[in-house]
Amino acid sequence: MTNPRTSASPDQSAPDNRLALTPIQRAWLAEIGVGSDVLAVFRRPDRPTAEPPQSELQPTQRPQSVQATFRSAPPVRAPQPAPEQPKPAPAKQPTVVSIDDLPATPEGLHEYALQCQACELHEQRHHAVPGAGDVQQPQWLVVGEAPGSADDRVGRPFQGKPGELLRAMLAAAGLQASLWQADEAPQPPGVKPVTMFFTNVVKCRPLGNRPPSDDHIAACSALLHAQIQQLQPAHVLVVGRLAAQALLNTQTPLEELRGRVHQFAAPDGRTLPLVVTWHPATLLVHPHRKAQAWEDLALVRNLTQEAGKG
Repeated sequence: MTNPRTSASPDQSAPDNRLALTPIQRAWLAEIGVGSDVLAVFRRPDRPTAEPPQSELQPTQRPQSVQATFRSAPPVRAPQPAPEQPKPAPAKQPTVVSIDDLPATPEGLHEYALQCQACELHEQRHHAVPGAGDVQQPQWLVVGEAPGSADDRVGRPFQGKPGELLRAMLAAAGLQASLWQADEAPQPPGVKPVTMFFTNVVKCRPLGNRPPSDDHIAACSALLHAQIQQLQPAHVLVVGRLAAQALLNTQTPLEELRGRVHQFAAPDGRTLPLVVTWHPATLLVHPHRKAQAWEDLALVRNLTQEAGKG
């Protein structure tokens, strides 16, 4: 009996609704025993329907699920600039005055220094430290860098351990200062205390005992030069690098400045002998430099003796 499904020829005028099989599918069916007469009823596709490899897919050929993922992804936003931080307020510039703007007497300079607000150091001080000692043509003007914490508490220069060391060194060199005469044992007969005035380049203590800055030195420069002009000392002893560089207007290291006598041009036109040595606070930290300081004080003693002979 003839199978009508296999013997009937397809109607060429009717639409071809037969299922299309690819060559691979036909090979699989033949391998499992489906005969050629059965396979004949399936339509061969006009072109292969196998999907190309994923690597050959164009962007427009991506699977719908992938395209949907891309369509649903949020748009990438450009990074927003960080909010502008407020700029810090500019540091207050120190007020620089001239000698002509200052009081004309040592007592007036002292009061001026106590009220000075030329730089920000006045904001944290306990006391300004203008200086102390003999104000009538002292034999020596001793100039340090800035007040320490002990100086700031009492308003007098060279207090605490640095002051004690300086006092001992001057006394050992035969230069007993009249400033401390009341605190010391009586001097031998015929020995007169050396008249001295003690001050600093900067009159207020920098916080944390930091070295004074160039601005601090500039703010106090006129006050120091006015003191020199009014006190009219015979000699100048400078202790500390910053003080020496400020008075001599140089950047030369202290090691090269010490050990000799310099000539300092005073504001009143005089030329004063000037000796440089280590600050006593430095000697407390580096005691091996005391021998050099002793050599420098020997220069001070010799200049004092020569002035006494004249």
